[in-house]
Amino acid sequence: MKHGRLIPSLALVCGAMVGCAPSWYQRDADRQVAQIVEDRKEGTLGYKPQSEAAVKTSPTPTTQAYEKIPLTVIVTDLVTPLEMLKIAWIPEPLGPKEPPTGIENYDLLPVSYATFGISMDPLGPPAPGVIDINLDLISSVEYAVAHARDYQDRMEELYLATLDVTLQRHLFDPTPFANTTVGYSGNQGLAKNPDGSRGGNAYQSALSVINTVGVKQQLPYGGTIAAQQLVSVTDALSQNSQDGQSAVTALTASIPLLKGAGLVNLEPLISSERQLVYVVRGFETYRRQFAVNIASQFFSLVAQQQSIKNRRQNYVNLRLLTERSAALYAAGRLSYIDVQRAQQNLLSSESSLIDSVNGYQASVDNFKISLGMPIEADLDIIGVEMQVTPPDSGNVDSIGLAMKYRLDLQTARDQVDDARRGVSNSKNGLLPSVTLRGFSGVGNLSGDRFTQYSEDSLNYTAAVSIDWPVDQLSDRNNYRKSLIFLEQSQRQYTRVRDQAIADVRQRTRQIRSAQVTLEIQKRNVELNRRRLDLANDLLLQGKKGTQDVVDAQSALLSAQDGFANARTNLQIQVLQYLRDTGTLRVDPRAGALGRAMDRAAVIVKDGRMFDDIERQMEKR
Repeated sequence: MKHGRLIPSLALVCGAMVGCAPSWYQRDADRQVAQIVEDRKEGTLGYKPQSEAAVKTSPTPTTQAYEKIPLTVIVTDLVTPLEMLKIAWIPEPLGPKEPPTGIENYDLLPVSYATFGISMDPLGPPAPGVIDINLDLISSVEYAVAHARDYQDRMEELYLATLDVTLQRHLFDPTPFANTTVGYSGNQGLAKNPDGSRGGNAYQSALSVINTVGVKQQLPYGGTIAAQQLVSVTDALSQNSQDGQSAVTALTASIPLLKGAGLVNLEPLISSERQLVYVVRGFETYRRQFAVNIASQFFSLVAQQQSIKNRRQNYVNLRLLTERSAALYAAGRLSYIDVQRAQQNLLSSESSLIDSVNGYQASVDNFKISLGMPIEADLDIIGVEMQVTPPDSGNVDSIGLAMKYRLDLQTARDQVDDARRGVSNSKNGLLPSVTLRGFSGVGNLSGDRFTQYSEDSLNYTAAVSIDWPVDQLSDRNNYRKSLIFLEQSQRQYTRVRDQAIADVRQRTRQIRSAQVTLEIQKRNVELNRRRLDLANDLLLQGKKGTQDVVDAQSALLSAQDGFANARTNLQIQVLQYLRDTGTLRVDPRAGALGRAMDRAAVIVKDGRMFDDIERQMEKR
């Protein structure tokens, strides 16, 4: 009969120790949440729209999920199809360089802004003591790496993330501790007479000092071990008190056996280490985007320089047209309206030139801000021809490169492992808490000095404590959340993967389009140059008026701008293609652009120049 009662009791105890199956907690959470949500929907909306958190898989974390440093696929033995030529490029207009026939004193015509009455100075009063700085593309990137404010912010974010790792690592190192407590005690009582009665004053007071020193070690798979020494010294301050000394050297241990035992104890360290890897990848992604942004702004400035030169040449051509129209009108070969039309277009071209210069100066100021350069500096952009090698989309698996090398995709894939590890850890939280505790200590005997240890004082204890899983609502909710986080991380991975594929597909199409557009604009410039020559010839022959020349000149200017923009667009698209496929290397081994992104080397190499600039700014 006793055995019949004992067996169910043991079964109940074992069931309580093991806990309910995780699936039971999942169903219990789903049932309770569904009821609450339905009640709130009905009261808030008047109907019950569908909402659920379905779990499609029963995840088991792989060993990779517990690796502190997840594998990063690094681009190796890949030649970056981008390099800067070491020659200065002075943009020139692609229009006609020889004057139309029949124009006298062409070489004597003024071609400077001062003669035209156009000011090249920035709008507003010039800053005193302006500093002249000349930068090409590579030196612009170098300056930005050393001075850009956003770049410095991202480096500090990386530093802060590393600080968290140092703390988590420190927690698993032997940690010393020490404290001192100084106390004063006293009480007012009655003295004890020889006959056993009490009477008189028995005031007691004493000063005590307690010193505790030791070291504790957190165990990798759960629990802590601590060794400490406690020394207490009491100094009597009254005759009714007694001096005393005591010392204890103890070794204590607390080790979990179920809940909190195993790799789950390493979760803060594993998580911080992996998070640091993600931050490092994010910083590298930022560096690549940073290089693309600086290069894009630089190429846009070069294109704007070309636009100014085109408009300067356009102004010269329209100035010639105005003088020619006036001469032909004087000869009776044109009507006065043609002269007026030429004068009107000359004024419009002057206004366009001024707007172009103003826009360029504004872009230069914005470029200074991106570089971290003082806004007062007088920056001169030196155009450099860039050798562009567009990718051979027919022979290169661009999507395969992105799937292998894109850092954000690698991070999203690793975060799925993190979520699986989180599910495993939350399952551990559903177990009962069973802890093994031990204590062993030795000290001095009563009346001995604290330095006189005795074997007779040795004592030790061992115990197992069980915290029964009576209320596990919090653990249940954490487990259910971990399942939802896993589903979200899997969806996020597919989202990042699809976006990466879309980016590469779009970038490949844009490169093809940019190549075709560049060739079209090149032919367009040549066609409009011939059209302008023909219109000028017909004007001199009296077969056409100034309108045809004006239209041809305007079309040539538009074609010249289109060619410059198409060339800039192709350069930028190639850079963005390398970025989107994860193959844009900005390490020092990756050519001139990579060396320009090496901040330590840049500061050492160009520190003098940068320091000279800053000192000049301070003197002002």
